[in-house]
Amino acid sequence: MDFSHEDNLSEKWKRWKQTMNLYLEVAMDLKLTAKNCEFEHLKDGLIRDRIVCGTNSSRVKERLLREDGLTLDKAVGICRADEDSRKQMKTLNEEEQIHALRRKTQNQRTTRNEGNAKKSPNRRDSNASFGCGKCGKTHERRNCPAYGKKLHKCKKPNHYQKFCKSKFSKSVHVLDEYSSCKTVQFKIDTGAQVNILPLLIYKKLSNVKLSKTSTTLDKDCEFFVTDTNQSPLLGFKASNELSLIHVIMTVQTDVDDPVKAFPKVFTGLGCLEKPYHIKIDSNVNPVINPLRKIPAALREKLKGTLKEIEDKGVIRKVDEPTDWVNSLVVVEKPKRGQLRICFDPRNLNKAIKREHFALPTIEDITTRLTGAKYLSKLDCNNGYWQLRMDKESQLLTTFKSPFGRYCFLRMPFGIKSAQEVFQKRVSQLFENLKGVETDIDDTLEWGTTRKEHDDRLRLVLNRCQEVGLTLNVEKCNFE
Repeated sequence: MDFSHEDNLSEKWKRWKQTMNLYLEVAMDLKLTAKNCEFEHLKDGLIRDRIVCGTNSSRVKERLLREDGLTLDKAVGICRADEDSRKQMKTLNEEEQIHALRRKTQNQRTTRNEGNAKKSPNRRDSNASFGCGKCGKTHERRNCPAYGKKLHKCKKPNHYQKFCKSKFSKSVHVLDEYSSCKTVQFKIDTGAQVNILPLLIYKKLSNVKLSKTSTTLDKDCEFFVTDTNQSPLLGFKASNELSLIHVIMTVQTDVDDPVKAFPKVFTGLGCLEKPYHIKIDSNVNPVINPLRKIPAALREKLKGTLKEIEDKGVIRKVDEPTDWVNSLVVVEKPKRGQLRICFDPRNLNKAIKREHFALPTIEDITTRLTGAKYLSKLDCNNGYWQLRMDKESQLLTTFKSPFGRYCFLRMPFGIKSAQEVFQKRVSQLFENLKGVETDIDDTLEWGTTRKEHDDRLRLVLNRCQEVGLTLNVEKCNFE
């Protein structure tokens, strides 16, 4: 760089981006250059700014900009620290490479010295005994028992197989095929559906005449010729037909994708066969609740939601007189903006008789899961709504809306007997299946081995399909 200058010419204050190992040199050059410019008290600040803007390391620049109250001394210190760390890392890497090279060189030198040490005595005394590398015994030269022996594997004479120095491929997935004294190595890939032959090898073999053979060749294999340098590939079909592989067992993997194997179980809203009857205490007087106000902004959305669940067969309109009329409760889901339709059953719950079925606790379930290594969680799709009610029970759930009265055809959320009734029904569905734990609308299926888990999962999904119980695929977790 040319730092020739004239006094009072600040336009000469220039410096290109510097490499990482010249920070201190750059700082000194900048200070020398600044002496010839009339920067006065701005000199240190301008030099600091040139260092920040001139560095070609984004990491160092980011650290400099992040530093509060950055001065020239701090900037130089940060740059020098980064420069020193880079030098140390470079030195460490070079030391590792040198050590590895030295070890290899020393080993080679030791081997050569040992060989020379063995050869030297032999030159002096041809009849001296020595440890033979051909047979492994100690004997006089020219008296080796392996002399004249020819090893079948390497086709070389005068040594035993144990001391053979020829290298043989231990690859078990490569098959040698001979075509007119030319060897072609095929890689057997049972996952491949086609056979692959590189174009270069095909050109070498295309004009070769086949000689007569006593073996009848009755398998025609189709090859895809590719213009690549990959190894020839023999697929599953050809390998099987040529008896190069033996298929021991074919595993059915339909449970690997339960949604495809059991599409009905993951589609729509299920319906269990036996209807539920709500038992009422006759000593409790029926209550008719007034209509609750619905915000104007939700009226159209409420109307659409009522129509949607009516089409699903969850509710129906009520025209006849009823003893019970409950209040409508609308809950807006925060994430999707959808509405959940419920009713306030506080008065009705005072009259409902519970079945007092024991609900499982977490401790009960975890105790029975001892030894489980594979676990799948199944979630019922709107579980309560899959349990239909008889007509008398339906009218008990009548609720009033701005668009008329409705009643539930399926068991609604909120009534005090819902958990016990649904838990009892689901427990009865899977009671004779091993490795299945139910917790209201969640079902846990487990196994101590992968095969046991998959077999049990298949039985559970079959049972769901038989009884009409559907699952929510978005909330299911399969092992």
